[in-house]
Amino acid sequence: MVVGLLYVAVFSQFIVDSINEISESMSSTYGVPYYIIRDQLSQIISVVNFIAPIAYVIQYSLIGALLGLLQNYLMLRLKTGLLTSIVLTGVIYVVVFGVMLLLVAVALRDPLLTLVLRKLGSLIYAYLVMSGILFTLFLSIVHLVRGPWRGILEAKPKEF
Repeated sequence: MVVGLLYVAVFSQFIVDSINEISESMSSTYGVPYYIIRDQLSQIISVVNFIAPIAYVIQYSLIGALLGLLQNYLMLRLKTGLLTSIVLTGVIYVVVFGVMLLLVAVALRDPLLTLVLRKLGSLIYAYLVMSGILFTLFLSIVHLVRGPWRGILEAKPKEF
């Protein structure tokens, strides 16, 4: 949910600026009127803006479940401590879903990705690291703070 809110709060103005810049670039390159390209891109982005926050919740729930399994594996099979497994899981999250994706985006040298990376500048690094820090923080809260979720985490199987 945090990432979905960040998308709406932080990137909405960035997306509007990018639409204008892409429309100008495509208009001058292909000779298509600026307003046609801008209107079509705006229509596409309006659909994406509606779907993105919902998709982020679903996507990060699945990623959280997979990384929760990884954290449990690190703790139980590799005999690491609770805090060590949480921190290692957070680091793996940042490396896999941050650094590797950024390296792939740079390696592709796609003009649109290059524009996005150039527009975001150093903000992209903060965004990638912040999502990993938030994940690690929430994972720590779930494991270290007693709450109603404790019954789910410590539930015993009904049949042996």
